[in-house]
Amino acid sequence: MTTSPSLTSELSRHIAQSIGEAKGWIGFDAYINLALYTPGLGYYAHGSAKFGVLPYTVKDAAKVAGSDFVTAPE
Repeated sequence: MTTSPSLTSELSRHIAQSIGEAKGWIGFDAYINLALYTPGLGYYAHGSAKFGVLPYTVKDAAKVAGSDFVTAPE
C-alpha cells in the first residue's frame, strides 16, 4: 500500500493539532483512533486500497467484513 505524501502530512498535522488542543498529551487509544478513523485521512477512512484485505464472508446469514491482517505477505 502506498499513501500520498500530502495525505500523510495532512493526517500528521491533524494529529499534532489534536495533541495541541489537549494541552500536549493524548492517550495511545486517542492517537490510534485518529490514525485509523479520521474522516478522509485515517487508514480505514480515506478510501485507498488496503494491504492484504480478505473478502467479506457470510456467517449465520449475515455478511461479515474480511480482515486486513497479514502475517506473511507474498
